[in-house]
Amino acid sequence: MDAELQALHEIHNISETLNKIYQRTGWMKLETARDATYVSYEEGGLARYLPGTRTEILECITHWSFEQTGERIFWLCGKAGIGKSTISRTVAETLCNAGVLGASFFFKRGHETRSHAGLLFPTIAKQLAAKFPDIGNGVTAALDEDPLICEKHPSVQFKQLLLHPMRGNSQISISSKNVIVVIDALDECDSSENIKTILRILSQIESVPSMRLRIFVTSRPELPVELGFRDMSGNLHHDVRLEETQMLSIARDIRIFYEWEFDRIRKNSSLDLRPLPIEWPGESRIQELVELAGQLFIFAFTTAPYISEGDARERLNLVLEQDRSLLTDLQGTYLPILNQNLAQGNEQQNQTRIAKFKAVGGSIVLLNDPLPASSLGQLLAIDLGKIDRVLKPLHSVLNIPTTVDGRLDLDTAITLFHLCFRDFLMDHRLNSSNKFWIDKEEAHGELAKQCILLLSSGSLKEDICDVEKPGIELGDVGQDFIPQYLSNAVVYACRYWIDHVISSGGQGTNDDGHIFEFLNKHFLHWMEAMSWLGKAAEVILKLEKLQTVIDIDQGGQHLRFLEDAGRFALRNRAIIDLAPLQIYLSALLFTPSKSIIRRSFGSTLGKYLCIFPSVPEQWNTERLKLEGHEDAVSAVAISADGKMVASGSCDETVRLWSTATGEQTLKLEGHEGYVNAVAISADGKMVASGSEDKTVRLWSTATREQTLKLEGHEGYVNAVAISADGKMVASGSEDKMGHEAPVTAVAISADGKTVVSASWDKTLQLWSTVTGKQTTLKLDGHEAPVTAVAISTDGRVVASGSWDKTLRLWSTATGEQTLKLEGHEDGINAVAISADDKIMASGSQDKTVRLWSTVTGEQTLKFEGHKASVVAVAISTDGKTIMSGSYDETARLWSMATGGQILKLEGHEDVVSAVAISADGKTVASGSWDSTVRLWSTVTGDQIQCFQTRNSPTRIHYTDDGNALETDVGRLNLPSHCGGALTTSPEVPVILDSTWVKYKSLNLLWLPHEYRGYRSATHGAFLVIGQLSGAMSFFLFKPWNNRAC
Repeated sequence: MDAELQALHEIHNISETLNKIYQRTGWMKLETARDATYVSYEEGGLARYLPGTRTEILECITHWSFEQTGERIFWLCGKAGIGKSTISRTVAETLCNAGVLGASFFFKRGHETRSHAGLLFPTIAKQLAAKFPDIGNGVTAALDEDPLICEKHPSVQFKQLLLHPMRGNSQISISSKNVIVVIDALDECDSSENIKTILRILSQIESVPSMRLRIFVTSRPELPVELGFRDMSGNLHHDVRLEETQMLSIARDIRIFYEWEFDRIRKNSSLDLRPLPIEWPGESRIQELVELAGQLFIFAFTTAPYISEGDARERLNLVLEQDRSLLTDLQGTYLPILNQNLAQGNEQQNQTRIAKFKAVGGSIVLLNDPLPASSLGQLLAIDLGKIDRVLKPLHSVLNIPTTVDGRLDLDTAITLFHLCFRDFLMDHRLNSSNKFWIDKEEAHGELAKQCILLLSSGSLKEDICDVEKPGIELGDVGQDFIPQYLSNAVVYACRYWIDHVISSGGQGTNDDGHIFEFLNKHFLHWMEAMSWLGKAAEVILKLEKLQTVIDIDQGGQHLRFLEDAGRFALRNRAIIDLAPLQIYLSALLFTPSKSIIRRSFGSTLGKYLCIFPSVPEQWNTERLKLEGHEDAVSAVAISADGKMVASGSCDETVRLWSTATGEQTLKLEGHEGYVNAVAISADGKMVASGSEDKTVRLWSTATREQTLKLEGHEGYVNAVAISADGKMVASGSEDKMGHEAPVTAVAISADGKTVVSASWDKTLQLWSTVTGKQTTLKLDGHEAPVTAVAISTDGRVVASGSWDKTLRLWSTATGEQTLKLEGHEDGINAVAISADDKIMASGSQDKTVRLWSTVTGEQTLKFEGHKASVVAVAISTDGKTIMSGSYDETARLWSMATGGQILKLEGHEDVVSAVAISADGKTVASGSWDSTVRLWSTVTGDQIQCFQTRNSPTRIHYTDDGNALETDVGRLNLPSHCGGALTTSPEVPVILDSTWVKYKSLNLLWLPHEYRGYRSATHGAFLVIGQLSGAMSFFLFKPWNNRAC
């Protein structure tokens, strides 16, 4: 026994240890931006400032970093090439050595993960979690709660990954010190809105008392950054213009840099046949270089490596021989280097080398995302040896990765040291004077063409990942599986070919062009690849943008194809996101039969089906189908600019959707009941929602947070509105309607002009539907809560039932009680008045149903048989039949002629809370607390149909035309016939399961909402579905492993 106890104790200790390890390391699962930190592969080898240079600005930043008070954000602003990123790397390294660097993030335009805000805060959070265990615990908890946090909006990421973990820990391990976060090149973030969002989020750092967090930001002086800081409190940020602070020191700093570099070059030449003399290059030549550099440190950083990589004497002379008066700043920086390396030899050789440079170098500077040499070679169809030869002399202007032995690293991305190089090569002002000038549109056109050629050469096909299961979902396939079938080059071509076409001005978009030819063959294949990459939504936007560059006179067919393709992608976005291979089945099958896409690619359906369902010939007016709510949608609103839709649902969420792509952009959670109403402010910045939790909530569309919770309603909130200026919100609710206690029942007169309400306050109240106000009539007399109410057909009499065991009749004209009916032995739950107003029925807790004369007040019949309290009663139109519902889970029909029970209807699994009889008396309906409404035949007593409802119905009546049931949980359409269910084959390989048609338990075909039905039958591979619209759809599937009919 002792040994067993010891073993259990050890297991417990191991479990606790593992849990602690997880708490300490769970944050390591956080997705981050690749190469974004100052010590990353890309940034770690780039320049830092030498000791003794940039001393003034570095001292200013260091002093701010260690201040205990003052502004929490330092913004260093300066033009391109002036050295901001080098300052950032130097500052980050200095602060790291001092133990106060919390994190760093270096934006880079064109980089897949560093050019946007999507992973900024996860990257910062991961670094802080690694330094501070308390923050790590909070980040781990946030990941446990929401594993997809890295896919959320930056404001949500900041709140969950940084704000909450930092606020939740009053003691952080180095809380006595400042903690600095360095964010470089904010202007290179991909959109103006994202830049302003980041700055708005960063302004919240003042709300973190447990940690003295400070943010160092650099950027060019671009408008979005300027506006973002302008919106901040002036006490929060300290701004420095680099040009202004370095006017006196820049020449000194550049001189120090050159002196250090030349000393290194001299030492490295000591073993050469002609070593450089100690006095080389001389004071005057250094001064010339300093003057050439002006205020651009990029000139010094670029020319120094260039001089060191060849004959230093000759290369220095080439740099100094440039006629500065004829050159721009960037020409003076890059032209000598390119001339020396690419423009040597005879004219033909020069032209050949320059052409190769433009093909390779021009592609590198224009790529939307950097590629390694191996992928670049595949994309451009250029031999790797040729790429290597072009790149070798360009190490001073391109960040070209190498292996340990100095060879070109084929698998690491080639990047720019600085965007200035791109600016220089594509400056249209230099197109006549710069032989290396690259025509931006032509280069983009060539890149687009290479992308198309790559994708057309066998890279794309149906089922590109060979999964062989049409219904397999994207989430079921690991992301490490997809690169086995889609190389980096193919991924790049898929994602960016349209961007290059647009940037080319629409080259190749004519009807006889290569782009239209590609789409006619590979449109679905391309969509499938984008879906596997999780980029299906991009297809919609890219197709829309592509249309803008097509000349309708030269590309009319192409334009019509794209318009149809856009409708196809937009309509099927939900399923394409979910299951990529449904492009060839569901998306294509339910596309209009005469649409261009269906006619172009419809033949592929023959592989799956022998008989197709009937579909419309042309597109209808529906543009978007927004799917994602987990329960019924109860409210919608559209923004003033038409770009956003808000929806409220019984799943207790509010969701925002893009009308351009159909994507869900926000999911707002917080309500604790069904959301019944939504509204969007005129400026689109605020959403209001009303709910059955009796609250109105306001949400910010920018931060995705709840900004206000308005309480005060005593009933469900069913309506909300926001004033034009956004300063006022109005709401409507199911409050107590003037009573002093909750309302228990309401009834509306036949003419719709009067409403009567009953209440726990023992009274009834009359209301005018014309004015929406209560009348002066208050019906007072019951001695217990009033629980049931009805109005006569002529509207002159109100009947009420109460837990005081009495029924009472009231005049709607005077409010006076005209009759008091006694006889029940317990509280009354339900009342009904006949169509001729002569008879009243009542149901009671005494388990009986009783009939009364409304003229004399006498009890005429008493129906007994229920085993529990009766809570619902109804009288047939002809006055011959009574229906009742009870706590005994049955509904019963009674004959007024015989006083006996006609039918006992069984099937409900809870209290039968509502009943109704059709006008012709052939069917009856019952609603129950089991959340169903059931339709029954009065001839056989058989159940005809069962409706599943979202809540328990308490009120049911047939519509005037008898085609539907109106209930308090929604309208239920009745079938045109009420026959028995269709029979099925005893062996069913194809079955209908909610939204999917399945074959041997595997998803085969996804059904759009309008093709889903509540009646279906199968026979082998034959399926027929009856839709709510009354339409019938027929399918005959081909055998899974044998596509012949």
